[in-house]
Amino acid sequence: MLLELLEFAFATLLILSAITQIIVPAFRSTPLFPFFRREKHLASQLERVNEEVLEEALRQKIARRQEKAARMRRQSGGHSEAAGTVPPSEKAKIVPPTYPEEKEKRS
Repeated sequence: MLLELLEFAFATLLILSAITQIIVPAFRSTPLFPFFRREKHLASQLERVNEEVLEEALRQKIARRQEKAARMRRQSGGHSEAAGTVPPSEKAKIVPPTYPEEKEKRS
């Protein structure tokens, strides 16, 4: 009885393996035995990690820009050109910032 049950279980696993690892990939024109191929999983994992690195770099860049803006506001004494509170003599001193990325794009 136990031997027949083991035979049935083994046959079922063999059939399922053949279906999922050989027949389905053959119809989809994908490589056979996908169970043993980890490249796709690793490639998607690498892509996800690269996105996380890029996001963190952008967060740091945003934080640096916000700090620079706050520093500039403190130095200017809270005057704002957009609000019209910057005296005309100070407007001549305001120079738009140039960023390294813009220089690279122009070159």
